[in-house]
Parts: sequence; C-alpha cells; structure tokens
Amino acid sequence: MLVRLAILFGVALGLMLPLHWIHEVIQERNALQENVVRDISQAWGGWQYVSGATVVVPYHPVGSVASKRMYLSLAADHSDVTVDLMEDTLRRGIYEVPVYRAEAVVQSRFEDWSFDLPAGADEVHWAEAFVWVNVQQPEMLETASIAVNGQKSRVRTSIPGLDMRRQGLAVPVEVTPGKALKVEAKLALRGSGGFNVRPASMQTHVQMRSDCSSPSFEGTFLPNERPEDFENGFDVEWDLGYLNTQAVKVSTAITDLPRHTLGVRMVDEVNNYSKTLRSTKYGALFLVLLFAVVLGIQLVRKAWLHPLQLFVFGAGAVLFYLLLLSFSEVIGFDAAYGVAALGMIALLAWYMGSVLNSVRMGLIAAGILAVLYGVAFALVQLVMYAMLVGSLTLVVVLVAMMLISRKMPEWGTPKAPTPPPLVS
Repeated sequence: MLVRLAILFGVALGLMLPLHWIHEVIQERNALQENVVRDISQAWGGWQYVSGATVVVPYHPVGSVASKRMYLSLAADHSDVTVDLMEDTLRRGIYEVPVYRAEAVVQSRFEDWSFDLPAGADEVHWAEAFVWVNVQQPEMLETASIAVNGQKSRVRTSIPGLDMRRQGLAVPVEVTPGKALKVEAKLALRGSGGFNVRPASMQTHVQMRSDCSSPSFEGTFLPNERPEDFENGFDVEWDLGYLNTQAVKVSTAITDLPRHTLGVRMVDEVNNYSKTLRSTKYGALFLVLLFAVVLGIQLVRKAWLHPLQLFVFGAGAVLFYLLLLSFSEVIGFDAAYGVAALGMIALLAWYMGSVLNSVRMGLIAAGILAVLYGVAFALVQLVMYAMLVGSLTLVVVLVAMMLISRKMPEWGTPKAPTPPPLVS
C-alpha cells in the first residue's frame, strides 16, 4: 500500500515540471502582448491628462537685472471640464489593444483679482501673459482651439522664454487686473489605457462620459456617485474645492504639476493571460484533487492503476492548460475554458473507463472531473472569494476520503489465516 501511495505521489510531483513550463510559456506570451500594447500606445497615444486653464505672467523680481524674468501662475477661480471618451480597438495579429478618442472641453473663469502678489514681484507684465492648458501628449491632438473671452488665437505648445517641463498648449493674452477672463479650450485627442484630469483651479467640476463597460475609477478622488451598472457605459461627475486639491491662487512654482488627479482606467487588467496564469497557479491544487479522486476510485474498485497509466491520466490534466492558453488567444478565456474542459473530460473519462473496463466508472470520472473543472473556473473568476472556495473544496475532498477509508483494516493487523478445507 505504501509503495502504491509513493508512486501516486511521485507521479503527481513529476507532473509539476511540465505545469511549471506551461506557466513560463504563458508569461512569455503575456510579455509579447505587452510589447504589442506598448508599441501601439506609442504610435496612437498613451495615458492622457488635461487640466483646467492657468494664466502665466512674467515679472521682474525686486533688485534683479532688467534681463532677468520670473513667472507667476494664477489658478482659475472655477473650471468646468467635460470629457467624452469613445472606445475603439486596434489589432495586430491575434492581439487586440483597446484605445479611445476623446473630446474634452475645458472652461475656466478668472474673476477674483483680490489676491496678494508674492514678495519681490516688483514689475508684473500683464500684457505679456499666456493662458496655459496642460495636456500630457499634445502630439496626439487631432484638433485644438483656445478662445479667451470669445476670441480665438493661434495655439502654441510652449511659452517664449520659459522652459516648461510640463506639456500643454498656450495662447497669448493681455490681462487687465479686475477684468474677468473666460477661457474655453476644445481638444480632440487620442489615447489608450486611461484618461485623467488634474484639478488645478480653486473650484473644479468634471463630467466624464464613455461607452466603456468596464471602467475603473482611480486617482485621488472618486466620483460623486458611482454607477451600479456599466452595461451602457458611464456618466460620472466630480466636484472639488481648493481645500480638497490644495490649490493656491498664486504660485511661482509654475513648472510643477498638480499632485492630485482623478479619472478612469479603461483597460481590463484581468485579461486572458492573467486569467490563464491564475488557472495554472491553481494547477497544483487541481492535480492534488485529481489524484485524490484517482486514489478514491482505486480504493473503491480495489484495482490499482499502472504507474504509466497514472502518468498518462495526469498528463492529460496538465495538457488542459496548454489547450486553454492556445484557445484563449483566439476565442477568449471563458469560451476557451469550456472547450478545453469538455475535451479533457471526455478524453480522461474514456481513458479511465477503458483502463478499469467499466463504463460506469468512466461516467463517474466524467462527473467528478466536471465538478473539479467547475471549481477551478470559480477560483479564477471569484477573485475575492477564491480562498474561501478553495478551502471549502479541500474540506469536501477530505470528508470524501474519510468516508472511503473508514472501513479499511486496522494498521498492522495481520491477515486472518485461511481455514483449511473440510475433509469429508
């Protein structure tokens, strides 16, 4: 008995090697997909950020030479940012990369001029000011326009004489302190991965709409109300004040970006490869359950399989993960899991029935395999409850092994001698 258990354990342990090899193959294919996503994102556009408008004004510090200029950044009193995201998909070979087109409208108002300039701001050149709107990747803009008080000007990507480490768009404006400024920027741009807004104004209202059915809201702030159903996309809003964003009206640190962001991630992080990878991580548990079932069948039938038959049976279970990887690249994870599981259940049930010369045992094996594959699928899908499902499954297997083994003879009990035949 001990030798047979050792053989069963050795076969199960030996199958961990091809299972590990399949795990590495999945990681290589996932890395290949990530390279494709990276290449397409570089050509189409990556994660995009926009912000409310700010006014950049040059000034001469007190006591400085005439040629030395510094700059002030004035935050808008209120900004309304409306973003419409339209999903699209780009393909390269068997890989699909989700991308989007975005239409953003930024409306900022500068109305309160009752602020103190920083110490040392001697001569402020209000007539040489610029309106600045931060855009993460201006090279991915399809169209862009900025109007100040209804008047459009030629959009620039830099401010003359100022080395802006942050990217964006600028238009010249002549500021008259005390006179309101209304800025409206209309942007059409491409991107992928997600879209964020940097709240740079004293009061910020953001509305974001999309047909994306699997968004993940992220950043420092979550929407005012989170929808319960994303089947038809989403339409969410944020309302933030300077106490939330720690925005200041006047700053000399004009090259610093706002620290806080809000927005949405539009990439499904649980892709086919991540699900397949998680399946293989439960592969060891699946093999333990599978060989526990084989041990139970052998104990019930009192018929022991040859080590080669055990290996062939286990190899079929390992081959399932390679089939799952291959099919998931073409038809998606869920469909691939169903196809691979049905194929392996039919094959392994037929093999078990043939080896034991029993159609009934083949059907029982098919039923047990269907349960095991169903549990494994649930472990992959139920991320938050995977530990609970896995623990309960092991308890059920333990109870089954107890019921099967409870009638076994006491350990060390000698076999009763066969009585001699009666002599008539």
